[in-house]
Amino acid sequence: RLGSGSHSADAGRRAKAAITASILADTLRDGKVLYHLDLSYNCFNAEECACLAEALLSNHTLFGIHLVGNDATVDDLGFVVPLTSMGKSLTV
Repeated sequence: RLGSGSHSADAGRRAKAAITASILADTLRDGKVLYHLDLSYNCFNAEECACLAEALLSNHTLFGIHLVGNDATVDDLGFVVPLTSMGKSLTV
């Protein structure tokens, strides 16, 4: 569970999540074959979700994405909307 254990372990998980989001963003930006992606419960924060959202703007092949359990939602048009700590959306 994110939030249990020592602070250094949490910092390590956060660093890994940031690296993972960056790699995924590159893949989504350049990818042309991915049709559906479930990233639920990866504990991505709003900044990491914003990185993914920006990358997805140039992706025209991904049909569906799931982000439950991360600091983002998917709007009615299928765009990733990162959330602030107050639950409000960030502008991408």
